[in-house]
Amino acid sequence: MSQTVVDAAGFIDTTLQNEGAWYRVHDVESRVGGALSSYGASVGAVRGTVRDAGRKFRDLRHDDVTALASLLWGQPGPGRKPVYERRLAAVVLLQSRVALLRHSDLTRLEGFIRSAHTGELLDPLINDVVVPLLNVLDAPDRQRADVVLARWRQDPEPWIRRAASLATERPATPERRRRTMNDPYNLERFVHAQDDGGTYSQALAEVQLGRKSGHWMWFIFPQLAGLGSSPTSVRYAITSLAEAQAYLQHDVLGPRLLESAAAVDAHAGRPAVDIFGGIDARKLHSCMTLFLRAAPGETIFKAVLADFFDGEPDAATDSLLAADRDSRSGQ
Repeated sequence: MSQTVVDAAGFIDTTLQNEGAWYRVHDVESRVGGALSSYGASVGAVRGTVRDAGRKFRDLRHDDVTALASLLWGQPGPGRKPVYERRLAAVVLLQSRVALLRHSDLTRLEGFIRSAHTGELLDPLINDVVVPLLNVLDAPDRQRADVVLARWRQDPEPWIRRAASLATERPATPERRRRTMNDPYNLERFVHAQDDGGTYSQALAEVQLGRKSGHWMWFIFPQLAGLGSSPTSVRYAITSLAEAQAYLQHDVLGPRLLESAAAVDAHAGRPAVDIFGGIDARKLHSCMTLFLRAAPGETIFKAVLADFFDGEPDAATDSLLAADRDSRSGQ
């Protein structure tokens, strides 16, 4: 293992410990069970730490990425339990470098799946690492991977079978392969969620009618990481202004967000809580603030804030963005 990998793991571990809060330790450990310990770092802090590590250690290649993921997944020291935030950092790392992965990495990922101990790690590991990996393989490597998937389908472990099932449901296509190879933020997770069962069309129809009834807010009007703690909100959190800008530039997601925001603004004069309910109205507020900051020239976000929130941005979103700017300027 190279010194660069060791140094990167040390940087991530130290940063996560510094970002920890005692009140989150109990919450995380109670959710994930006794097999894992916690540093108490927020999901946003984990994602930000991995992003900062990518800037600090710019030349990580395939072997470095996989070795670093394994190091983070394991115990931080002899006799100590694996740490939830370190493992989440390993997942985020693999998500961000999925284009580097190979069919031979399925064995390593299988080990991660078997030892994850919580759906909060398993869901993104399968949906955002295993499935995108399979979708970028060329034909010969996909044939080799299919041998592994055939074994997984017969495995007694349900999460292994789930990984095989999802890979079969989402076969690779040239378009999906192109998108995944050029998708450092894994924005395809939003496309998958919006396309599943015609969810985007249904969500747009509900907004146009002025009454939300489905469960789609997280991936139609996404928020900044750090504002939600449920597994679904974590999965669909936007980690930075750069990711929000990439979302707007995406050939599917950008136009859909603008269309959805315009559908909301067509109800100007009604309270947002009448359309979305109290909790989701707050999510809309934070979403519009995030994307206004990402694209100040897009007038629809400013219009929604003016018509539904007295022109005021969401303070929590702006606070997190400011903290991220301060963190980067201090590097």
